[in-house]
Amino acid sequence: MKKIYLLLFFYLVHLQSFSQITIHLSPRYSSGLTVPLSYNLIKGQSFVTPELVLKNEGTLISSNGTQTANDFRNDGFGLDVMFKSTNPNDGSAWAATLGFFKQNHIQVSKIPTFSYKGYDLFSLVNIYRQIGIQGGIRREFGFKNNGSTGYFIQMGAMYGFDIESLNQGKWENIQAGGQSFVENGAGTSYISSNAQTTLLMITPEIGFVFKGLIGAELSLSYQQPLGNPLSNEKISYYRGGVITGTEETNIAPKSIWLNLRIPIKVYTHQKRTPVVYRQEPPIRRTEPVPPPQKFQNICITARDKATQKPVAGAKITLDGKTYYTDRDGKAQLSDLRIGQKGAFDIQAQNYRGGYIDFEAIAQSGCQPLNLNLTFVQPPPSVIVNGKVLKKGESIALNAIQFEQSKSELLPEGRAELNKVVDLMNKYPSLTIELSGHTSSFKEDTKEDNEANVELSQDRAEACKMFITNQVRGSENRIKVIGYGPNKPLVPNTSEENRKKNRRVELKIESL
Repeated sequence: MKKIYLLLFFYLVHLQSFSQITIHLSPRYSSGLTVPLSYNLIKGQSFVTPELVLKNEGTLISSNGTQTANDFRNDGFGLDVMFKSTNPNDGSAWAATLGFFKQNHIQVSKIPTFSYKGYDLFSLVNIYRQIGIQGGIRREFGFKNNGSTGYFIQMGAMYGFDIESLNQGKWENIQAGGQSFVENGAGTSYISSNAQTTLLMITPEIGFVFKGLIGAELSLSYQQPLGNPLSNEKISYYRGGVITGTEETNIAPKSIWLNLRIPIKVYTHQKRTPVVYRQEPPIRRTEPVPPPQKFQNICITARDKATQKPVAGAKITLDGKTYYTDRDGKAQLSDLRIGQKGAFDIQAQNYRGGYIDFEAIAQSGCQPLNLNLTFVQPPPSVIVNGKVLKKGESIALNAIQFEQSKSELLPEGRAELNKVVDLMNKYPSLTIELSGHTSSFKEDTKEDNEANVELSQDRAEACKMFITNQVRGSENRIKVIGYGPNKPLVPNTSEENRKKNRRVELKIESL
């Protein structure tokens, strides 16, 4: 990349017959606006209102109730090295820049106010920062009659290779996952997916140059990301335990910046004789061309994020195939087509799992992919509806009732299942069994019994579907079974008793 910049720069120097070459160090401070998020309504009623903000002050509340002071603004700084060749006749110049940058981005969206853990929440706040490299080619004009003011236009690019978001008061790499802010049947929950670790942007820029004892540049630039966004986010809003609206958006730092640079000249060269370039004839080689590579293996190494010790026995699922990490935390995905993109699911006992994006890239040897898994302390027991449950123990979810001979969830049943959703999110290693039960009459036939077993299975499946729609990757953590009328709580001697027997039970399979 550096060779291309230098070759293009010196070609422009020769083409324009410029006679003065200078090198500048340019510290830069930027203040900007990040374009508000654009939401797409999936179902129900819209509830998110994006806002344009320069900064955000207040208090951030995480899903576990952690309170963090918030005073952030859209700003950034950087340091550029600029190679400039100036024409002494009219003061115009060509220049090439290369440097690094660090930027903070804020995107705020208003939502209907609701109470959560003693706080009134009224907005969603996305705060993230990126560090990377940048470069560009510029043209300067307007310095006629040895004037001290001119202007420039520049086309550049920025590559962010370290992108983090603010999560519970800490900066962490952007990653897929979800959080729930639902309490007493009201609030929001969101799921993010397709998290990116790098970002490429184009950055057109226009500005003024002020020469003098201490020179300065004041400019306006725009950043437009290329390719995929940082992540996709789906947000749901609850009222009375029911989802009243679901919207989705793409997180991307489209932004406008006001930049101030202070160029410091560190080198000057005055051209005295014309430069003559001689083009040598190309050397022809007859070396055989190897066939293009079609497939690539990816070597995965899973480690504990805190201790960096290998995580053995992690289950990796891709395209219906299952792989397991060995004692060194290693596994290999074989024969992936070059350019193939996708995501595999990784699950490890007592570690937070999820989907990991990948792209097969042609290279010699095995393509490395290092994963840092977050350890989650398994609980000795969990509390469901005020009852402490250990492994192998069950509890009836009494609020989940069904109309006779039907398997559709009633509103009070959805509210009860939201508690199970919170439990599955809180304990990523928790696995459960949902069992469906029905009532019966003394005169029921064998065919009636079989129909009731099938109905109870359908009811348990309806509960599982409700949970998996909100807890990504939980399909393999929930087992369902239908017992029909074969395990009654009380004798089926009255309508009240039969209503008690039409139930769903939750059993703790593993913690």
